[in-house]
Amino acid sequence: MTRRLLLEKGLELFEEKGYAATTVDDIAAAVGTTRATFMPITRPKPS
Repeated sequence: MTRRLLLEKGLELFEEKGYAATTVDDIAAAVGTTRATFMPITRPKPS
């Protein structure tokens, strides 16, 4: 799984459900993972 895949699925869900109605859990489920995996991938790395 990549950050790009999460972004693509997130955008698809935003179009379907709307931004306010889409949760992190929705996006994670759409790519076959969980919130625990989603969060480290989407957070910026410390410099």
